[in-house]
Amino acid sequence: MSTVDNIKEQLNRLQSEQKDGGLRNIRQNALNAFDKLGIPGVRHEEWKYTRISALFNKDYQFLLAPTTVTVADIDAIRLPGFEQAHELVFINGIYSPALSNIRSNEDLVIIPLDEAANNEYAGIVAENLGHSSRYAKDGINALNTAWMYGGVFINVKKSRIAANQVYIYNVTDARQGNILSQPRSLV
Repeated sequence: MSTVDNIKEQLNRLQSEQKDGGLRNIRQNALNAFDKLGIPGVRHEEWKYTRISALFNKDYQFLLAPTTVTVADIDAIRLPGFEQAHELVFINGIYSPALSNIRSNEDLVIIPLDEAANNEYAGIVAENLGHSSRYAKDGINALNTAWMYGGVFINVKKSRIAANQVYIYNVTDARQGNILSQPRSLV
């Protein structure tokens, strides 16, 4: 099976397992676009000088692949001022609440993106997520949107300023093999 076929199979598996309303529809539309557009090549104007086909000749581990990232690993990369910051840690593109540190703040909402798509923030999510295909008409954009999983929703209340900075750590743990991750969050 080719890598592209494997990616499509994994995307279909993810879609069948997920029941998260708003994001499910966005993912399905992107999956349909990826199926139609495929991987861009030299005939695509935006990609004519970038050869990416070799990236799709590898075996990849997909969502929720086991990882051995620990708190000590994150401690080694923490940014200055982390003691007062909200820290969001993503491992292989998926939000890790266990490695993250969100401080209480009434002016700032930080919740999983799939949760936001199904609660009082659903309108904001629908209005602002999944529309990039209007200007980026290629398979890579569609692939990124189709793999949207494990993201977060960050919202600062209108006319307010969050008291603490937000640090986002995107860690790729490729010690076990090649990782395909497409982190997507909405701020």
